[in-house]
Amino acid sequence: MRKALLIYLTVIFYLWVIGPFWKMFNPLFNLITKYVESNLSASANVVTNILPQLFYFIIFYLLNQMIFKQKVLFEHYSIIKILLLWSPILFLIYPLFFQGQWLWGAEDFILTNFIYAMLIAICEEYIFRGMILGTLVSKKVPLLVSLLVSSLLFSLLHFENLTNNSLLNVSFQVLYTFPMGFFLAVLYVKSGNLWTSILAHAFIDFYGFCMSGGSTISTVTSIKLIAFQFIIYSLPALLFLFFGKKQRRRFVKNLEYREDKITLSRPV
Repeated sequence: MRKALLIYLTVIFYLWVIGPFWKMFNPLFNLITKYVESNLSASANVVTNILPQLFYFIIFYLLNQMIFKQKVLFEHYSIIKILLLWSPILFLIYPLFFQGQWLWGAEDFILTNFIYAMLIAICEEYIFRGMILGTLVSKKVPLLVSLLVSSLLFSLLHFENLTNNSLLNVSFQVLYTFPMGFFLAVLYVKSGNLWTSILAHAFIDFYGFCMSGGSTISTVTSIKLIAFQFIIYSLPALLFLFFGKKQRRRFVKNLEYREDKITLSRPV
């Protein structure tokens, strides 16, 4: 548990101290920001976040390789099975593709939003599902407890958005990201492949960006919507756990703690 908390505190330190400092004093970032704001104002918020997000992932990937040494699973898994695993969220993005037009007008920046969503998903899944959940399981914390703790830490991290959003909006975001994190964690357990939760996370965020006109700021303040999110994420997650005894055992076995093991693993 201590190792997982250390990873979490490192994330907080980066987001609250290193990240802002890097943004403020990095000449390349400042140059790109000025160019984007003057030429691509419609998606400036998204574009100028891509570079820091990439840097964020590189930092924690290197920290894991050199210090934490937590094995992250990328087991061979059928793409069909991956699609079926996150099919419960497909209906959420259905309106985007079958209403005849996008729900917001910046078609030129759809690719930019998707890239940003993918980067967020890769960073957060690698840290919270790959490193933190993996650490808890490898330290023999019961699987359900590991799932709940890693999901709680994931949701609480969203309080960092208080820097650009209201307490009410952020509180709602913290509430609905808990069942989402639990669902994504179960996908990782079920498949033994982090790409499963990465793809699901990316499409959830991509849908949110498109529905909000490209904004990365959460405006969800509906109790009914929060309740709906709990149902739509928790129900399939619990079903996956209940009917996935074999996968649960394999996941735990593949994450047995070994100090000398590399962090990216493809179990046989």
